Amino acid sequence: MIFSDIYTVNEVYSVLRQEHLYTSSSMPWLYTSLKDVKYQPALADSVRNKLNEIFVFNYLISGGMTPPIKNEEKHLIVNHNGDQHLSYETVVNLGFNDLYQQGGNFKHLINQTNTSHLSDVYDKGVEALLAQHVNPEALKNCHTTSHFYGYLHDSSGTPIAIKIGQSQSWSESFNPTGNDLMDRLVAHCNRSPIYLKPEKIFHIDGKESVRLNCKYPEAFYKERKGVKESRPKFTQEINSKKIELRPEQISRRHLHGLSSAAGDFLTEDQGQYIYSVLPDARERVYDNGYRKGFQNFRLDFEFVFEDNELVDILLFRRTHHEFNEVETLIP
Repeated sequence: MIFSDIYTVNEVYSVLRQEHLYTSSSMPWLYTSLKDVKYQPALADSVRNKLNEIFVFNYLISGGMTPPIKNEEKHLIVNHNGDQHLSYETVVNLGFNDLYQQGGNFKHLINQTNTSHLSDVYDKGVEALLAQHVNPEALKNCHTTSHFYGYLHDSSGTPIAIKIGQSQSWSESFNPTGNDLMDRLVAHCNRSPIYLKPEKIFHIDGKESVRLNCKYPEAFYKERKGVKESRPKFTQEINSKKIELRPEQISRRHLHGLSSAAGDFLTEDQGQYIYSVLPDARERVYDNGYRKGFQNFRLDFEFVFEDNELVDILLFRRTHHEFNEVETLIP
């Protein structure tokens, strides 16, 4: 166990190479050794200091339209094989345009996090999130709904990639290279904002990734038939019927949306491999033939590009979510 308890865990696979890569364990920053040494994991001081730089970051100027920094939204992710730490990921939620503007071209962020080696990577993020102005002389700024979600780190804790996103639909500027597959991924995510919250990852080695961040709402509301027009609509529960959802149901919709039969992001062979790593994802039938139901499961995907070509698709199979075991039998 990497942390002091099992919080959220993913098993990560390469869909293109069809192999298991590593385990990814996550814990809120407040309950890690970065915040208090009574918690795990045990880290070298140099690694701890590098990882903590973004967690203890503060805006140069806060208040006003600058979104507040919330400690409860900060998470540390350790990618590992057994007890061996392979790499890290820090998760925060900061205003990307505020970081861009304060100090001028990320100067304050770079000084506070010692990330001058990522200057070119920050510039790519700006290119993807730059707001378009009618006046060419207007001060450059990024969309006010854009976010900075943290870094990917190597095994020494050094940041090697940035994660960005938007709280509204992505525009064409999200894909300045004009990659057709990436365009279709963006359109796919924009069609399903309730179920997908994508983020773009820019790597120092030139790779770019689109992580779908599949979402799993517990329920949705369906409008009741025969509701009188005069009935007030302020209370959703009165006019709508609550439909509860299981992660397994949403996962199947995510898979269908990416399949060759719908979005055409995954081949039939890749789909078969994905089902092969999900335990009992289809109907479970016992020896006596009595059908007991389905296995619950959750998943996520990341599409990795290099030189404008797809080089990998990462499958995240979630086994634990916020202390709860995911892959349980549905009666």
